[in-house]
Amino acid sequence: MGEPQRLDSGIMEQEQSLKKANKSKMVEDWLLQTYPLCFNKKKPQPLKHDIQEDILENYPFDDIFTLENLRDSLGWYRRRFQYLHAVIAKRPRIDLYGNAAGEVTDKDVEKALEKLRVLLQKSYGRLMN
Repeated sequence: MGEPQRLDSGIMEQEQSLKKANKSKMVEDWLLQTYPLCFNKKKPQPLKHDIQEDILENYPFDDIFTLENLRDSLGWYRRRFQYLHAVIAKRPRIDLYGNAAGEVTDKDVEKALEKLRVLLQKSYGRLMN
């Protein structure tokens, strides 16, 4: 008897996760459209430190555009292979309008290399399963 309830719970969790992913995707699309000189999936550049604060000045808060969804979207953007490669290459950090806004440090490169290593391990693990 406990099995159907567990399945229902699992399905509900999957649905919630999908809804959250969809909302974060909508936020990501908004970032790409609103700040095209900053957010570029094909050729990203490292973002200015604390860029979230700049985004919040014009952020259209509602049930989709929440602080949590913004953080998720920025996190996903920063975990992309292309973004990590831009950090490793020490490309200049940019602000929302594409202007230079700081440099990538050696510590930033070390963190990006570690994140890239983890992503590659996960991808390789999926391929092997």
